[in-house]
Amino acid sequence: RKKKTTKRKNFRGRYPSSKNQFGTKLEGVIAVGGIGDNKITETENFRIDNVSENNNFGIHLSGGILWHVNNNLGIQVDGSYAQLPNEETNMSLTGGNLQLKWNLISYNNKFSPFITLGGSIHNWEYKRKDFSEDIDSPISSSDNDDFVSIVTVKRNIDSYTSGSELLYGLKIGIGFDYKINNNIGTFVQMGYNYNQNFTNNNIKINFNNRNIYFNIGIKISLIKNKSLY
Repeated sequence: RKKKTTKRKNFRGRYPSSKNQFGTKLEGVIAVGGIGDNKITETENFRIDNVSENNNFGIHLSGGILWHVNNNLGIQVDGSYAQLPNEETNMSLTGGNLQLKWNLISYNNKFSPFITLGGSIHNWEYKRKDFSEDIDSPISSSDNDDFVSIVTVKRNIDSYTSGSELLYGLKIGIGFDYKINNNIGTFVQMGYNYNQNFTNNNIKINFNNRNIYFNIGIKISLIKNKSLY
């Protein structure tokens, strides 16, 4: 009587790698960094014209969640706050961001570079304190036109608050993820943000704000894949 035998088939490559499939599906993201090269251009408000010359560097904070669609593509939603203080003025940006994140290699690797692209909505506000400045004014003599005296006059500048300006923006960035363990990772990112305001009291104005940001952050695993499928 012949003994019945079965051959084991090689399923290599048929099933997904557990290393990738059991990765994190949802992560919490927290970042802190700086914002610089802050520029305001083409504004019709004389009070805030060229204010970015004095408010060109500040802090940038953000926090949100990152959903991994697959091993390379992720969708991130976060809120952010930036403040650019100066001795006499203060500028702030508060809002939300929606970004697509593409890891060039699987995010489950120890090291994974990425690029981001998305949109944002921010509330922009500018405040100026009371301050005074000395102005030198030339005064001609009534007896001699060739003689001019200089008189220093102190000018008081009243405080001013711009109110809220709603800005719609575009964000692009690059960076890399570093996986510490299965639950915690870190990342470094830098990018460019362009914000545009279209209306103010139903009057079209040309007002935009541009800046460069740099963040260092952590990622915390919230939800993991439960199966291979």
